[in-house]
Amino acid sequence: MSRHGRRDVVTALALVMMLALGAAFLSRTTQYEPEIYSLLFGMVLGVSTTQILPVAVMAAACIAAVAVIYGRSCSPRSFPRWQKPVASAVTASRSSS
Repeated sequence: MSRHGRRDVVTALALVMMLALGAAFLSRTTQYEPEIYSLLFGMVLGVSTTQILPVAVMAAACIAAVAVIYGRSCSPRSFPRWQKPVASAVTASRSSS
């Protein structure tokens, strides 16, 4: 296994151990149990209606930013000379769709 693969395994193992430690602490207390579970695992029904609009606006802004960045990076003028076949393929795929 390469060094990069070992680091990935160590990172995954550390995250799993921290999650297990959190679950162990959860089993020892019952005082804030619902809040802790919603913090660890998320809670879809815990989102209020006043929080939905800002999240939707941020999601739309992120999607628009990705679309703008993607559109600029795939324009035929952005490819170097040695990538002209790629640029022509991108142009052809855009014109056919």
